[in-house]
Amino acid sequence: MAATQSIPTPVGLLGLNGLALSMVYDLLSNPNYDVRIYDNTKALEKTRISDLGGTFCQHPKDLAADVAYLICFAGKSELEALFFSRDSSVLEVLLCSIMDTNFYNALEDHISRLGRSDLLFVDSPVSASPTNGTKVDMVVFAAGQQEALGRSSSLLHDISDQWFMIPGPLGSASKMQLIHQMLVGLHISAATEAISFAIKQGLDPFEVYNIVKTTTGSSRVFEACVPKVLDNWTVDPLLENLADDLSLITSISRSLQFPLPLSGVAEQLCRKGTTQATLKDKYGYANLMRNHSPDFPLDANTHHGSESLSSQLDGIVLDNRKFPISTIGVVGLGAIATEIATSLLRAGYAVQGYGISERTLPIEGNYLPAQSLAEAVRGTQVLIISVQSAAQVDAILFGQEELMKNLSDNTIIIISSMVPSSYMRALSDKLRHLRGDISLLDAPMGDWTTNTTNGTLNIMLSGDDCTIRKVQTLLLAMAKDISNLKLVQGGIGAASSINLINQILAGIHIAGAAEALSFAARLGLDPNIVFDVLVNTSAWSYMLENRGPQILDADWTPISPLSTFIKAAGIFIEEARQLQLFCPLSSTTNTLYTAVAANGWEDEADAGVVRFWELLTGVSVANSVLEAAQSCISRAES
Repeated sequence: MAATQSIPTPVGLLGLNGLALSMVYDLLSNPNYDVRIYDNTKALEKTRISDLGGTFCQHPKDLAADVAYLICFAGKSELEALFFSRDSSVLEVLLCSIMDTNFYNALEDHISRLGRSDLLFVDSPVSASPTNGTKVDMVVFAAGQQEALGRSSSLLHDISDQWFMIPGPLGSASKMQLIHQMLVGLHISAATEAISFAIKQGLDPFEVYNIVKTTTGSSRVFEACVPKVLDNWTVDPLLENLADDLSLITSISRSLQFPLPLSGVAEQLCRKGTTQATLKDKYGYANLMRNHSPDFPLDANTHHGSESLSSQLDGIVLDNRKFPISTIGVVGLGAIATEIATSLLRAGYAVQGYGISERTLPIEGNYLPAQSLAEAVRGTQVLIISVQSAAQVDAILFGQEELMKNLSDNTIIIISSMVPSSYMRALSDKLRHLRGDISLLDAPMGDWTTNTTNGTLNIMLSGDDCTIRKVQTLLLAMAKDISNLKLVQGGIGAASSINLINQILAGIHIAGAAEALSFAARLGLDPNIVFDVLVNTSAWSYMLENRGPQILDADWTPISPLSTFIKAAGIFIEEARQLQLFCPLSSTTNTLYTAVAANGWEDEADAGVVRFWELLTGVSVANSVLEAAQSCISRAES
């Protein structure tokens, strides 16, 4: 007896935007579905869709007849015309357009008046999730009645790479989609601003990408989209759709009188990108780069990635007997200077320290506290300076103590502070004229890689290769592992530039997470659930995952204080001004941090920037988490 062939399930699609087209082709490739479409535009894809077996209907009512599922990408008026007709025979409806709660309330009231209890609704907006490959994944957020979700689960699985069930009534998934799109828009805007800064600095943007994707400034959007932007590829989700989503978000925020300063900037950048789009890249993120770099793409035909310290220096052979290092001068204040001294003592070096409290050194060793700068550098082969600003570096090197006269011949100076790249280049020139035997390395240090353990220094490093070779062992002693040492091409100033790019991205991502979770709380969503969903989607960033728990718990113990980002942003914005670079997102983020710091919280956690929204609106993310937890307990007890 021959096996019976199952009858394909009829699925209707109302509207054909970019996301819908991707879904249509996926469904057409699945023999389990009979695809029917209504679209009142003259879509260029109609012939191809028909050739693949899709059927176009002449009227929305024809589309709705006898389908098991209706997937809607249409606007509100078209949906109302379709759903409020008595002769519709829809069984399940997937509302893939983003709608507000008022729409769903009106829809449910109208369906009730019509007596159509057979209709089941699922609120399931679709998001296109960028990936590292050429394919774009589809992500669906779904909310609604349990029966509707259960009967739709197989279709949801077939049309998406990921789908998330969002607790709550119809409209909850659309709210979740809003928050997701907020962060996607912010992250792509931040990425293009940062990469444009690198290009203006004369750095290889592909090398910058390879380094930053491993740092705390990384995001899933950065990882997936930047290489394609640099190669001028088109990338979904569509820029125009993203701009529309951000416009909806800012419109809703205005109606709620809830400020979204970062999302407002991202909306304007995306909208400007669509107006500048060419026919070639209209539907991609590539044209966003033109907001910052009008002459993009680059003329260079080749690019390289960052190299490890060992691979780049393998060709340089030195006789280190001619440059023995036994004593190192360390001048500085704070945790970084202490960690530098500790690492060197652990490795067996003698350290002459100035400004470092012996009480903060966790181990014993050959530590010689200096009473003056001159004493700190006397007889040393290497001087490491770790202070707060370029002005302090200048005061140490060229101040009243005339340190330059006390430096030994052929001393290597390592600047580990966060300073402008333009300052580092100027300092290199100045030292070359004053003391031609003195070498300089640009080596900002911190805790910025995504796999860092406590007490580990991460080092961005640029300078002359031969000089680096001389202190390679010393550098590895401080970094503990070669993976924590990033060698940057481009000479003095290049390392400071990439360190600054990482800092600005990390700061924007923290503020973006704070804005998104605050808005989620204002929309009535459980911030805990929102956080758990976002870290598993293309809205992920390292800082969202790392600082999100602090925001949820209102824990302002500083992993890094607000003041650190304010300092980094100030340097970035000034450097961008000198380069005539447009950086509205960095400027707006700096304003947020400064406003919060003005309340006396500059030494508390950078995640405390979320208090900007609490101060202005009274909405607390942490309180919303507590209220949601208490609500769950009450339901369980009842």
